[in-house]
Amino acid sequence: MGRAGWADAATIVPFSTYETFGSSQILRQQLNSMRRWTEALHNRRAGAKFLPTEFQFGDWCDPDAPGDRPWESKVSADFVANCFFAHTADLTAKTEALVGTAQGVKHYSDMANELKKDIWAEMGVEALTTTAGCSIALEFEICPTSERSKVAKTLADMVRKDNGMITTGFLGTPLILHALSKAGYLEEAYLMLMRREIRSWLYQVDQGATTIWERWDAIRADGS
Repeated sequence: MGRAGWADAATIVPFSTYETFGSSQILRQQLNSMRRWTEALHNRRAGAKFLPTEFQFGDWCDPDAPGDRPWESKVSADFVANCFFAHTADLTAKTEALVGTAQGVKHYSDMANELKKDIWAEMGVEALTTTAGCSIALEFEICPTSERSKVAKTLADMVRKDNGMITTGFLGTPLILHALSKAGYLEEAYLMLMRREIRSWLYQVDQGATTIWERWDAIRADGS
């Protein structure tokens, strides 16, 4: 029942902990569970290229989604799910390189690379139409190196056109500022980061928020 971006905590959290603290203890402790989760995703494909189309939380609470259907994000849930699968395989391969086996490195690297190639070939064009899609493609290295500058420019153009307004949900938001800044679009990243109008972090602060809201417009500009 695990869903993309949430259940992928099985690989994301251990590797993020390693990156933060520099100790491989967490990776040694969790390697087997990382393998099991990655294999569970692989088995879910049942020989197909991609995960089956099924309910996903996706880019949950995309601010443009219907209020009563927060899973209906602008970016395809199938794209999001398969990209997180590729990212999970990548993280497992990196963990194998640090505390696992050479066989494991090859197995999970091959899995990730093949999946990325197929995702980009069949879903890449659609992904370029949304800020979340571009951010995921850049941060998870879904797009090939030759396409990165094009994807980054597309993302920056959309952010600039929206005057920094946040247009991403739960899974796109943590990635977008990194995607912009790593590509050299610092002006666009700060335009988004420092925005104070509705659909921004600082709008919430100005409204008295002490934590990030579930929805960007939880309190509207008129107070409702």
